[in-house]
Amino acid sequence: MIGIVFKMRSPLHVRVVERLFVRAAERGMGLALGPITVERPTDVVVSQLMEERVEGLVALNPDPQSRVLREASNLVPLVWLGEWAHTPEVDNVYLDEVEGLRLAVEHLVNLGHRDIVYVGGLGGPAGKSRADAFRNAMSMFGLAERTEVLASDFSEEDAANVARKIVLSSERPTAVICCADQCAVAVMEVFAQSGIRVPEEISVIGFDDSYLASLSYHSLTSVRQDVEAIVEATLEAVVGRIEGNEESHRVVSTPASLTVRNSTGPPRPPSTGSATAPTKERDVQKS
Repeated sequence: MIGIVFKMRSPLHVRVVERLFVRAAERGMGLALGPITVERPTDVVVSQLMEERVEGLVALNPDPQSRVLREASNLVPLVWLGEWAHTPEVDNVYLDEVEGLRLAVEHLVNLGHRDIVYVGGLGGPAGKSRADAFRNAMSMFGLAERTEVLASDFSEEDAANVARKIVLSSERPTAVICCADQCAVAVMEVFAQSGIRVPEEISVIGFDDSYLASLSYHSLTSVRQDVEAIVEATLEAVVGRIEGNEESHRVVSTPASLTVRNSTGPPRPPSTGSATAPTKERDVQKS
């Protein structure tokens, strides 16, 4: 039995759990579910899973400060999923976010965009690492001075609040990259309510390429995480560790790609009022 720590509000996490159920069963193993909620933080979830005597743990974007998780990793194999773990004592499967954000920025630049903002940066290590990857990508394409990070966590409401600020701005960007699909969908909804057309007036890109992105009424361009590759690398690590076949800890970077749909297009004509002069990098703090 493998315990899995995940967030029920994350479409990507739910998809990974779904596939782990199938692939683990093929290996004769089952999953014990440990959903994280506001009332059930990482410490509580891990404690309950350990009480079920799981033989290994898989944790998707857990709280890096969790004392119980650190203690559990000394007792059973732990695979840390989602971001770079910064913990050499555990197996780590993470997405190549640098390549994913590079692909997103490159796509927009090739369409003619230069005024590109990022919605994210909050929400733990994953939030920070994705924002850093965006900054890196903007620098790569000579747009460092235009870099703008609008602070948001991974929640829809936080992203919607940022979108309302964009709507009221006198110098709107021509493109928005969001830290997650659910945030991008919230941004698109606020734009729609405000009469701003996507992509004619503002292009929008999400992250994860979850089922939300593929829905016909969203048709969201999104950085894709390869769920099958994530699940396979995770099971190889945890099963190998349980069976005693692994000596050194695994660090696996799964590939990122970009799924292009209808939410991105060429920028609006300059006459509609996009910013023309480069701006210094600034992080707009969450109010």
